[in-house]
Amino acid sequence: MSAIHEKAMEALRETQGDRVKAAALFRQWVEEDEALYRELLEPLVNDAIWQAIRLAGRVMRTEVWSVQPLPSERGPRGSVAGLVAMAETRMQSLLDDFRLPSGIALGDATIEHVVAAAMFYHGQARGNKVKARFLDLVGAAMGNAKQVRDRLSDKKLRDLQARAEQEEDGE
Repeated sequence: MSAIHEKAMEALRETQGDRVKAAALFRQWVEEDEALYRELLEPLVNDAIWQAIRLAGRVMRTEVWSVQPLPSERGPRGSVAGLVAMAETRMQSLLDDFRLPSGIALGDATIEHVVAAAMFYHGQARGNKVKARFLDLVGAAMGNAKQVRDRLSDKKLRDLQARAEQEEDGE
């Protein structure tokens, strides 16, 4: 049992199960005990770090995928050497900066990694297509209702969900 769990149980015992008083007492203990404070925050900090890394990874993939045009595509032609250097820079960023869902750089990926990544994105694409069709069906079924719940029951939504799945499977 962790120190956090033990202290929470102790706070509940001391306050005869009053959760509001137990929370206030627990907070007081946390503010007085640096080790308890750190243990309580550790999972929150780790979660925040991973969320930040995931977001940064998504942003990086978007930036890498959104390739800027070469100077010759924007206006006057540059020198051949300049164009070659720009093309190499563009290619290098895809090799090193485009990450597969597994986190591996595209340039370091094996055929197995590339195939697995393609399958992942195909699955996402299919799932997004089904969800888009489902939402099309929901919108069409709403009529003049202000909110979905005003017009559609969970059963009707499940039926529309199944229809969207069947239409995708039938194509």
